[in-house]
Amino acid sequence: MLKVIQTLIRGLGFVSPSLAAHLAVALASRPQKFKRPQREMDQLGQGTKLSYSGSRGTENVAWSWGEGPVVILSHGWSSRGSQMASLAMAIADAGFQAVAIDFTAHGDSGGKVVHFDNMSKDLFALSQQFDEVYAMVGHSAGGVMSMAAREFGFKAQRYAIMGAPVAPYPALEAIRKLLKATDAVVEKCQHVFAAHLGLTWDELERGRAFYHGDGPLLLIYDTQDEEVPVEQGKKIQGLWKNSRLVITEGLGHRKLMWDPKVIQEVVSFLKS
Repeated sequence: MLKVIQTLIRGLGFVSPSLAAHLAVALASRPQKFKRPQREMDQLGQGTKLSYSGSRGTENVAWSWGEGPVVILSHGWSSRGSQMASLAMAIADAGFQAVAIDFTAHGDSGGKVVHFDNMSKDLFALSQQFDEVYAMVGHSAGGVMSMAAREFGFKAQRYAIMGAPVAPYPALEAIRKLLKATDAVVEKCQHVFAAHLGLTWDELERGRAFYHGDGPLLLIYDTQDEEVPVEQGKKIQGLWKNSRLVITEGLGHRKLMWDPKVIQEVVSFLKS
């Protein structure tokens, strides 16, 4: 089936790169769901399941641990809130209410299709259940789209992001590699992704999600992250005046969510 789709995308790309791009983005907008390991099941069992209305009309869920100032944790594409459970529970132990979101079409939330702007709107919808959000901690796409949620009214006193790009480069690379899309099609995909957010591709690349920085921002990036390089963190640091960049080694992309040293760095930032 994948080879059939690859052939279709490439063939259509020669006739109409724009049409091929819309098809490629539509296919890429269906995140994969993976089975939770027992460790995550046990961690969810120690928390409380919450519900909220997703931006695409779905019944969505989030997971909460602890009591105190609210800290929302936002996972990345094809991930789930429970992958941030170790971090959430450490945050809860430090005196906060840690709430890990399952975005639309991720984890236990409803739906099969989701666009990047839906992630921003989902976060804002969840935040409306609380009087105030003290902090947001986001990984990868969940990081940048949570920062973009400020355009929809989301606000926190401080922010922390791990391995987050300024634009959906990993999604474009997946389309290039998995769907064998041509350069012309990938370029058109840039504009489709940007249009979902009501922006131009140039605005995304310039870091629009990080404009008008308010409150402290912690940036954590790893030298061996093959999806989001450290240079993205440096770029964001240049856009956000009150920010601090922490560079780790040997963690790659996903281990940032549960590495003990990263967890301690985030907890210390929240308590400072």
